[in-house]
Amino acid sequence: MKRIFIAALLAVVALLAIIVLLTKRSPHSTRVAEFLPPETVALVHLPDVPRSRERWAKTALSQILHEPEVEAFLERPRSKIPQNEEIARRMDQVGRIDPREAFLAVTSVTDNSASLLCGFSYRGKKEEVTALVADLRKALQTQWPAGKTDIVQTAGDEIETWTNGNTTIALVLKGDWLFLGNDLSVLKTALERFDGKAGSALRDNMNFRAAVSRMPLDFDALGFVRVRPLSERLISLMLMTNPTGDPHQMDELKKVEAFAGTSKFEGENIRETIFVLTPGEKKKEPMVRSALAMTSTNSLIYYAGMFQKPANFRWPNPAVDPSGLMRSAQGFLDNFSAQGLSAEDFWSAFGPECSFLMEWPATAQIPAPIAVLDIRDKVKAQRFAEVLAQPKAGPAWTRQVIDGTSFYQLQPTGIAMFQLSVTLAITDKFFVAGMSFDSVRTALARLKSGEPKLDKTAAFQKAADSVHAPSGGFGYIESRQVFERIYGPLRPFAMMWAGFMKGSSDYVDVTKLPATETISKHLGPVIYSQSSVEDGALSESIGPVTMTQALFAIGAGSMGAAVPLVKKQIQAMTPSSAAPAAGFSPSPPPMTPPLATPGAVPLTTP
Repeated sequence: MKRIFIAALLAVVALLAIIVLLTKRSPHSTRVAEFLPPETVALVHLPDVPRSRERWAKTALSQILHEPEVEAFLERPRSKIPQNEEIARRMDQVGRIDPREAFLAVTSVTDNSASLLCGFSYRGKKEEVTALVADLRKALQTQWPAGKTDIVQTAGDEIETWTNGNTTIALVLKGDWLFLGNDLSVLKTALERFDGKAGSALRDNMNFRAAVSRMPLDFDALGFVRVRPLSERLISLMLMTNPTGDPHQMDELKKVEAFAGTSKFEGENIRETIFVLTPGEKKKEPMVRSALAMTSTNSLIYYAGMFQKPANFRWPNPAVDPSGLMRSAQGFLDNFSAQGLSAEDFWSAFGPECSFLMEWPATAQIPAPIAVLDIRDKVKAQRFAEVLAQPKAGPAWTRQVIDGTSFYQLQPTGIAMFQLSVTLAITDKFFVAGMSFDSVRTALARLKSGEPKLDKTAAFQKAADSVHAPSGGFGYIESRQVFERIYGPLRPFAMMWAGFMKGSSDYVDVTKLPATETISKHLGPVIYSQSSVEDGALSESIGPVTMTQALFAIGAGSMGAAVPLVKKQIQAMTPSSAAPAAGFSPSPPPMTPPLATPGAVPLTTP
């Protein structure tokens, strides 16, 4: 009897544990998903505003903004922001309401309109919410005097409506929630679901369940979109703007059922998760990331992505590119074609992965970026390199072989105070390109060395373990050192520059620029992973800023400076417009003797 009692007790405990686990894994099924209609098109949801506020205060970005040096620097720019007493009053009013949970949903879309429903729960006094409603009513009546108000009774609730022509706004206070929408019937049904009296809801929608199930359990913000109701409109718009658009892209868009994305504050980091639901999509094997063998423990940036032939790819029209880069690149394509090398040859020669590596020693003025392509067919890859390195005009290339590796080096070019020399290298497995001979040779030398690589560092391993194994893309940025390399040298230049810019001190006091360490001490690695999972594609990024935010900031800050540099370098490499030989010659004419490189063995042209 005692054994039976113990067994029954253990069974009850196990059952309770299962219930607790299931309950903890169900934050996706919040009340918002319970009272929205199953056909809801889009949703933005903040599940716990007070919790998110507490979490935000712990993030690196928040800590940076609250550094005394940063606050002192931002004091003058903030003083130039126009102050609006009405906005300040509204913000104070919202603060007294103390919102707890909030959402905005698009419940349906037609050709001419969209049905919206939003709401929030609150912890403050109901009188504060009532005052907010009164202010809203007054603002509507002032803006549209012809509008009419009414009260609609439904299941014990009083819905206040305001109507002006074809526009209706319905509002109701229910419990500790305020709901607002432009479709009275949708609001009524939502109230019924709120009371548990209605049928199916958004939480029962299979696309919603499938997409949101890939999200972190306790996110701080959620976005969800059912793509299917919008895809036909998107395709029509795409065809209107680009009548010759790729039909394959249209077909791929039709396969996407839904999209979900979340942001979550995790200690000092921000986690960004995005899932694109494509039913029938198969899980793919993890990437090899073979170029990691060229990194070192001092590598600051590493990225690897799948290098695949795009379906029905069409080269952009060079005539619409004001920078001239497309026209320069078109010269290469024309030269390849004239030498008998086609696009099919290119895709069969290179892949399946492409990578980008960057080191930036503290003693170096500029970084040492390296681009790497895996090689499928060395013979074809060699042909592409040789055609690339023998333009009919412009600076000469040199060739040499070192330890069985073919190097192609462009005559050095001076860019401002820096000396660059584009270098290409071909091994049995890799095509490598860099801005200097030394950086390329050093990277290749690591393939045979036993020194630890980037993936052996504790920071890399911890970051990589925080995301799914990548099958489509993977990135790592040591944001602290990258920031120090860029911000540290530029800070004194910015102070000098401001002295020559009349009026700049009216908006920014550059003498108060924070010290490098003030900001960098809060920064850590940024990680990115993109993987193909069952029924879709999952992207994750974690760091003091996410990879999306980092790339946007880096791109916006460096694009203006990078375009002239890249353009000048490409123009130096661009083949002559003169018609090249009809066929490819595996034995090109003699080239300029190689530059004096220690240990280099010149390749004798046969």
